[in-house]
Amino acid sequence: MPQVLAVGRFLAPANRYFPDLFAPIEADDLVEAITAEVRDGASWIKIVADFPYVEDGAPTAPAAASYAFEVITAAVATAHALGARVAAHTTTSTVSDLVRAGVDSVEHGDALTTENLEELGARGGAWTPTLSSTFPGRTTIRDDERDYAERMSALLPVALRTGVTVLAGSDITGTVPAEIGWLHRLGLTIEQALDAAGASARTYLHAPDQDSIVTYRTDPRSDPDALTHPAAVVVRGVRVD
Repeated sequence: MPQVLAVGRFLAPANRYFPDLFAPIEADDLVEAITAEVRDGASWIKIVADFPYVEDGAPTAPAAASYAFEVITAAVATAHALGARVAAHTTTSTVSDLVRAGVDSVEHGDALTTENLEELGARGGAWTPTLSSTFPGRTTIRDDERDYAERMSALLPVALRTGVTVLAGSDITGTVPAEIGWLHRLGLTIEQALDAAGASARTYLHAPDQDSIVTYRTDPRSDPDALTHPAAVVVRGVRVD
């Protein structure tokens, strides 16, 4: 079966994430929680660094920073000292502070700037834009989404040019094949988009080599839709599909 690299629990304070999906960690307890996660085997830490204020299961205020900059900086330093890396959920301008604090991977990153990407790329960081969760189940862009799409189209090539590893992530409403399609539509070559789900991801995540391969009846470089219909899946030398 696929190898799973787990990041442990979502780390966020009370009312700053979906209530059924996490146990709140307040600022004073964040470093201790990260230390416990790493000691329990986590090689990654996932911080929900900004989120709407949630009450009774529904957002009641716009997304804002979950923890102060000094708290995030201490959290990242702790994870790094223990040999773990930090992924940060962010959709706001909080991302600039997160990059400055040293996070390794930006998840979503709607408000990233060229300067952020340059800083992130200089230290070999990653960005998972989760485009397919923004356009779930679609291959077209609505009028109210054009500014976002144009922004991503400008930033994605900059990310690769500055050394940022772009990763194909699905979140909970997208899929990896759909993400590859959107990465291609919004600025990457098809080879670069495929790489975001393949060799680049494996290298960045330090995933061990496996005798595994997925084959298709048509070349995904000329027919990206083929990604949704694999002809064969071989894992560790054994055909599983």
